[in-house]
Amino acid sequence: MDGIEATRRIRKISGDNAMVPIIGLTAEAFKERHKLFKEAGMDNIVTKPVTLEALKASLQVLWAH
Repeated sequence: MDGIEATRRIRKISGDNAMVPIIGLTAEAFKERHKLFKEAGMDNIVTKPVTLEALKASLQVLWAH
């Protein structure tokens, strides 16, 4: 199972667990693919290699909402 399928399954769960924040970690740098990840229900995407700064920025976006 890939991250897109896992995200879709999590989002189908009923209750609060469906709304757990999901940050996709991917080597896909193309914005078209990132759009697909967001459509699947990911809250944010960080491109590999992951840096601490990129991960912090992604978490700050989630906390701001």
